[in-house]
Amino acid sequence: MQTLKDEFLGVYGTLRRRSLFQRGAEVSAKLRFFCCGQIRGKLFCQGSYPAAVPGCGIIPVEVFLILDPTVWNDLDRYEGSGSAHEPSSLFYRQKVRLLRPPLIVWIYFLGPHQVRGNLTSTLVPKAKSGTFHTKNR
Repeated sequence: MQTLKDEFLGVYGTLRRRSLFQRGAEVSAKLRFFCCGQIRGKLFCQGSYPAAVPGCGIIPVEVFLILDPTVWNDLDRYEGSGSAHEPSSLFYRQKVRLLRPPLIVWIYFLGPHQVRGNLTSTLVPKAKSGTFHTKNR
C-alpha cells in the first residue's frame, strides 16, 4: 500500500530492471519495482546510454519504490548528479508527475549544459551488451 511518505524513482535507461542488478546488491536491495509508467519528455541517445530532457514527447519508464533513502547517494553518484544538482552536472534529479499512473516520481534528466545526442523515439538495448542504440521508425 502506498503512503504519503513513499518516494518513487522513474527510470528509462541503464537503471531499468534488466540493468539494475548490474549496479550491485547494495543498490538493488534498496529499490522495489512498483509499475510501468510514462513521462513527458524527449529521449536522446548519448552513445552508450540514453538521456531524457523535459519536452512534449512521451517516454516509457519503470517505476521503483525507494525502500532505503540512502540509495540516493549511490544513484546520484552513478548518474553524475552533483549534490546541488548544478546545471553543469551530467544529470540532475527532478520530481515530475507521471502521465500514467498518477504518481509523483524522481527522474534523472540530462543537464542543460550537456551536449545532446541523437533524438530517438524508440530505445532498443543491444543484445547482452548493456548498451543502447536508436531504432528508426
